[in-house]
Amino acid sequence: MEKLIKRIVARDEEALNELYRAMHHRIVAFAMQRLGDAGLAEEVMQETLFEVWTHASRYANESQASTWILGIARHKALDKLRKLQQGKPWLEEMSDEHLEIASAEMAGVERVVQAQRSAALHNCIKELPPVQRECLHLVFYQEFALEDIARLQDCPHNTVKTRLFHARRKLRACLDACGHGDLS
Repeated sequence: MEKLIKRIVARDEEALNELYRAMHHRIVAFAMQRLGDAGLAEEVMQETLFEVWTHASRYANESQASTWILGIARHKALDKLRKLQQGKPWLEEMSDEHLEIASAEMAGVERVVQAQRSAALHNCIKELPPVQRECLHLVFYQEFALEDIARLQDCPHNTVKTRLFHARRKLRACLDACGHGDLS
C-alpha cells in the first residue's frame, strides 16, 4: 500500500483507483461504526480518499499506510459528527442489516433470539465511551495491532490496553444486566 501512496504523490490516477478498491470497504465500515449512517460513512470515505489524493505527500511512512488513511477517516468522521449531530449521542440507531445475523437455516424462534442478542450487544456497544468503542472496533473488526491503535488515537500503548479492558468489562456487565451475558 505504501507503493500506492508513492504513486499517488506522483499523481497516478490508477493508483488512486487501486487504493479505492483496497480500502473502500474498510473505510466505510470504520466510519459506519462511528456514524451509524451508511450515507455519511460513504461521504467520509470519499472525503478521506480526496484528502489522500490531495495530500499524499504528507504520509511520513511512520506507520502503515492503512493506519494513516484510517486516521484521516477518523478525523473526517469526528468533524461530521460535530457538524451534523451536535449534542446527540453517537450511533443513535443501528440499521436492521447490522442486527440481522441469523442464517436461513435457523428456525424462526432461534432467529428472534439471535436478533435480540445481537441488538443487546449493539446497544451495549453504543453505551461505551467513544474511545473505548473505537478501540473495540479497531481490534475486532479492523484487526489492528495495539501499536497502530495507539498511533491512530494518539495515546500510549498501555492506554489502549486499559481502554480495551474497561470496554470488555462494561460490555460484560451490560450484557449480564439485560439477560444476554451468555454471548461469546
